[in-house]
Amino acid sequence: MTFEEMLDTYALCDGAVVGLELLPGTGESTDGVHLTLRVRRPVKGKMIPVLVGLSFGGNLEVHINDDGDLMGGYSDITLSSDGGRYYVSVDPFGSSGVPDERDNWVIVADNVDVNEYDPPNNPLQPDGPSGRR
Repeated sequence: MTFEEMLDTYALCDGAVVGLELLPGTGESTDGVHLTLRVRRPVKGKMIPVLVGLSFGGNLEVHINDDGDLMGGYSDITLSSDGGRYYVSVDPFGSSGVPDERDNWVIVADNVDVNEYDPPNNPLQPDGPSGRR
């Protein structure tokens, strides 16, 4: 799935960060950042929660402006692309969906891979490993 398809497919308001991982590199560098989000997707007229993984790479910037606990909390998620760079803030300053210099927990990268976890691997789905319905 492309970044643009993700923007058209998922409801990013009231999303949540499930995981954030810096992928090890060599020396003081990193090979990338993997971000797992809980967002919603329309299925048969209902909005269902799904897990989406975003893997950022290339020339990478990560900006963290405070030490607030972000994991599991709900937030509007800002995602955008300027054609050559990808931007995500999981703690944006406002709820406009537009990048702002006051956004927090920002990742900017040259490339991004987007993957929705398949239902058998998605604990949020009724047929996922937890068996919740």
